[in-house]
Amino acid sequence: MNSLQKELDVAQRRDTELTAHTEIRELTPEILRLFISRIEVGEKSTKYSRTAEQASPV
Repeated sequence: MNSLQKELDVAQRRDTELTAHTEIRELTPEILRLFISRIEVGEKSTKYSRTAEQASPV
């Protein structure tokens, strides 16, 4: 049981260290570029229509 507790302690310390290094405190343009590759803006098929679908490329 003692060795199991030691392993759990080591794993918890590693988790704490990793969390400290991966915490995002500020959302910068560089970080956004890592998650967003492109943004597409489409137009409705009928202008001013509430029911018209927007065409989106697949």
